[in-house]
Amino acid sequence: MTQLTAVSSGWVTYAACRDEDLSLFFPEDASKEQADQAIAVCHLCPIMWQCRSHARTAREPAGIWGGERQEERARAIRHSSGRRNLTCAECDEPFEAPNGRRKVCGQVCRIKRRRRQVVASNKRRGQAA
Repeated sequence: MTQLTAVSSGWVTYAACRDEDLSLFFPEDASKEQADQAIAVCHLCPIMWQCRSHARTAREPAGIWGGERQEERARAIRHSSGRRNLTCAECDEPFEAPNGRRKVCGQVCRIKRRRRQVVASNKRRGQAA
């Protein structure tokens, strides 16, 4: 079984599931209720898109990643020919962008990038950070 701790990315520290029992995300008996519980946790997660992108890129064979069941992920991979694989400008992790216009993989990296831009702008103006 894949463990979240096996993912060596910094974004994992922000995962809503980091304190959950990981068996919830890897249902053995394909229980719809258990899968729905896991997906509910994913939908509250600030890094859901990074997680989903990781699972698709790494071709995770099992489990619920980024709110997607294994079947949904396989379908999305088959139909993702119009998407561009990019690297996040903030964390250097690969991610998929539907239109190729995004520069960062998700909310956490977007906030970090914006903070860095504000600090740089303030320094140019001579203001304290």
